[in-house]
Amino acid sequence: MTRIAVTYSSEVGGSSVISLKKSFLSVHCDVVDADYREMMRDIPKEEFDEAYQSAEGRSRIFAHAKFRAENFLDHVDCLVLSGNIAMIDPELFHQERFESQTYDFSRTIAELALVHVATQRGMPIMGICGGHQVVAVYGGGTLKDLNAGELNKQRFMNYESILFHVDSLLKAIISQHLNAEPSLELEHKFFGAHNQVVEELAQGFVAKAVGSDGHNIEAAESQHGSPVITTQFHPEVTVHGLPNVPFLYKKHGADREVSLKIFEFFAKAGEAYKNKKNLVSEIKSKSCPRESSFSKDKQDNINLNTGKTNVKKQINSSKKTTGLVKIIASNILKLIDKIKLFFIAVISYRLTTKKINQVKRRKRLIAKGGSKNIRAHKKSGTKESTVKIIETQMKHGQPLSKKNAEQARDLEQENISPLHIMGNTPARLWSANKPGEGVLDNQDITSQSNTHP
Repeated sequence: MTRIAVTYSSEVGGSSVISLKKSFLSVHCDVVDADYREMMRDIPKEEFDEAYQSAEGRSRIFAHAKFRAENFLDHVDCLVLSGNIAMIDPELFHQERFESQTYDFSRTIAELALVHVATQRGMPIMGICGGHQVVAVYGGGTLKDLNAGELNKQRFMNYESILFHVDSLLKAIISQHLNAEPSLELEHKFFGAHNQVVEELAQGFVAKAVGSDGHNIEAAESQHGSPVITTQFHPEVTVHGLPNVPFLYKKHGADREVSLKIFEFFAKAGEAYKNKKNLVSEIKSKSCPRESSFSKDKQDNINLNTGKTNVKKQINSSKKTTGLVKIIASNILKLIDKIKLFFIAVISYRLTTKKINQVKRRKRLIAKGGSKNIRAHKKSGTKESTVKIIETQMKHGQPLSKKNAEQARDLEQENISPLHIMGNTPARLWSANKPGEGVLDNQDITSQSNTHP
């Protein structure tokens, strides 16, 4: 059975991630939690916050997270990055933070480390919503907030039409239930709930689907190596809805089967990865005597034929259902779907209006300059002007002041993507300290080469 690691912490929760785990259980996978809180638990919050302020401190946290990720993924066949409410730290892709936004620095670093280790091992990776964005940022991509017009068009907490490119692997996966023309693009509706999208993709990735606006990236695929597919939309909601309102967003019939195909694909990709890991042991096992295996195969065939006979009997029995019952059931389902669409439209309108008002309010505050957000914006503007001065002096070979020289060193480190930070820093084995005993102190570090280069 394929073992799937889904990023989840019971301390944080999340409604869509519950549906995500259920979706993999529906295709007969073993699902385990990649608990990002547990990964970072041995770094006390005060120590983490202090270290995170500098580029050097972040590198040390990344190194620790990478070592923990090595352990988390040792017995896993596929990594799945779930969605989340908190935003990714914009400073990781060289943009400004806003005080009005919610960030989860610890989770972001843990998930970036998981992506790094999974990529090194050639493990299949699936990213959904926030996971889609984490993979982009890991490889040097950038994100952007949706403006009021984009939010108004795509809506929030609603099903949106997604256009898949002709050569998309995702199109090939989901078109099995849609009888799509191979030479044409494919359009299908999926659930979305986001107000931020990927603006620039990671290196080695190609956009394979766009939203109803025709340009926002809704899906991306890796060009090389094991399959890495990320989506801004939520296929798991189509399959199992949301736990708090399961009847509202869950789909039935063909729509549900289309989304299930995505999870079946990753179940098979994980199985292939597991087979690759176990290749040596499989070869050794084939050199053993096979008499017992032949008899076992014979018994398996008998059991299989018996099972087929029972299934045929059940199918014949089910065909005796009267046509009248089928017609009544069909009409009831159609009525339920209409009611669900009405409630989805009402909820989506209210939530979208709230998000649009937040975007407009932030723009007005920036224009007026009269709140904490604006003071932070002004400070970042001052920092930006200082950076420009330093860059100009360095470009023309002019001597830097002591203060500017220190900022120049920080600037060089800050302009490195998480991929390069973790790629150039070996995973470190930390001594068995209790929380609060200086996990990130120099004297506690013992360098260790990566187990999986």
